[in-house]
Amino acid sequence: MQCIRLYVMKLSTVYSVVDCGVFMLQEIPFRHIWNGSQSGLHCSFTLEHTDPQSAQLTCDVIVSQTLLLGNRQVIPLARDVTAPVLRPQVI
Repeated sequence: MQCIRLYVMKLSTVYSVVDCGVFMLQEIPFRHIWNGSQSGLHCSFTLEHTDPQSAQLTCDVIVSQTLLLGNRQVIPLARDVTAPVLRPQVI
C-alpha cells in the first residue's frame, strides 16, 4: 500500500517525542488523502519539553512516499516556544 511518510529528525535535545517509537515515523495511506471521505487529523507527534531552561524548538519534518524514499521534502522548523503565537486577522 502506498503511503505518505512523515519523519521527525534533528529534534532539539530539550524535547523528546512521546509514544512514537524510536524512528519518529507516521504514515498516511493515500486512500485517506485522495478519496475525500476522511477529514480531520491524520497523524500527530506529541513533544515533551524536558529542559525548562531552554525554549527553542527545532527539528526537520521529512515528507516522502513509501516507494520513493529518494524523493522527499525537508521542512525545517524553528520556534521560540515562549514567544506569542500571532494569529492572522480576518478583515
